[in-house]
Amino acid sequence: MNDLSIRASYGFQGNVAEGYGPDLIAYIPEGSNAVSVLTGEALLRTKSLPYANLRWEKTQTVNLGLDMSLFRGKIGLVVDYYNKRSKDLIVMMDVPYENGVLQMPMNGGTLYNSGIDIAINLAPVKTENFTWSLGVNSGKNFNKLTSRLQQNPTWDVARSGAYYVQGYPVSSFWVFDYTGPDARTGAPTFNIPTTAENPNAYMMLPHS
Repeated sequence: MNDLSIRASYGFQGNVAEGYGPDLIAYIPEGSNAVSVLTGEALLRTKSLPYANLRWEKTQTVNLGLDMSLFRGKIGLVVDYYNKRSKDLIVMMDVPYENGVLQMPMNGGTLYNSGIDIAINLAPVKTENFTWSLGVNSGKNFNKLTSRLQQNPTWDVARSGAYYVQGYPVSSFWVFDYTGPDARTGAPTFNIPTTAENPNAYMMLPHS
């Protein structure tokens, strides 16, 4: 063994959600929109509701590395591993219309990311004037989302790529349960629950 080194680092990062604050932000509309056509009174429109309970998103990261050289540099090995945990992630949740908005930001997501990269370098021929080297590397990443706040499982959310399910990786693909072709028409059929089985089933149907 000609060389051996071990690397380690730890980091903590906080992220403030942009566009949200603890105070109500309102603005005066321009032109005729600044006056109510019913009462003739001046109007204010809401730009942002107060979100005083939002906390920082927090991320902790651990990085480990190993560098090794054998047989006078003819074999080199580099291994890197990282583990990242993010908590209090801000997710947009559907809320009743009585709140004045369709969605509100809330802290409730936790995301685990980890991965490993391995690189092997070989120099089977190494002389004063000539070096023949080979290299191979591989890596694997893992992520899993956990959340106390379950999103509404609508087709629109799944189609947008923003449907996050606890215990599954971020950016997972979601498809309907295919049950085979229709015996009469040959058209594809899917196992879609009825409104009797699920009151929100109509929201899972694709929109034309």
